[in-house]
Amino acid sequence: MDKAATSVKSLKIGLSKIKDNSLIIGFFKGKTSLIVELKKLDDDLGNIISSFIKSSNFKGEKGEVKNIFINKNIKNIVLVGLGEEEKYNLDVLSNTIADVSKRLRDNGTESFGIYSESFKNSKFNDEETVEKIALSALMGLYKFDEYKTKDKDKIKSIKEITIITNSNKNFENQIKYASVAADAVTKTRDLVNTPPNVATPAYVADYAKGLAKKAGLKCMIFDEKQIAKMKMGCF
Repeated sequence: MDKAATSVKSLKIGLSKIKDNSLIIGFFKGKTSLIVELKKLDDDLGNIISSFIKSSNFKGEKGEVKNIFINKNIKNIVLVGLGEEEKYNLDVLSNTIADVSKRLRDNGTESFGIYSESFKNSKFNDEETVEKIALSALMGLYKFDEYKTKDKDKIKSIKEITIITNSNKNFENQIKYASVAADAVTKTRDLVNTPPNVATPAYVADYAKGLAKKAGLKCMIFDEKQIAKMKMGCF
């Protein structure tokens, strides 16, 4: 079940200095004017972002996604609608990031940046924003292809995600937590998706013992007789 892990990092850098396949930027409904850092990037790109927003009638509706092909330091800019700011919460943030991450992966993108400042509001702080972005991106990229037999060399994946921030804070703990949590959920999903003729009770028991051993935990496995003695017949 081991898969190539997607690297996630945070970086404080001017948007004009970013070199990446894609950059994801969030906008609230009706608030599509560019903030200072985005205005600098837009100026450097010959006002292509502001012009595109006007010409494409991008409004920032929840679920709205528009792509601007740049093919410079940043090849593609992704404008994402977050809906009404009053209704914005961590669930909206999570669903949006997961959906766009999956889209980029399926389109063949191998790395992308997320401008975290554009996904913030007064309801949560920098740490919460970065942690949720990292976790949601990784969760959105989940795909079970353990038993894929054809075109395995064509399986698409994201190698690196960079969370761009204006903050001087170190978000190492938030990203580490998100990576560990995403890995745990991924392994659980893999176990659930594994066919029952493979994931037999003995297989699951051995898997649990393996996890416990790695973590230095005690693991007790009950056999059929013990289960019957405890009157766990329904189980």
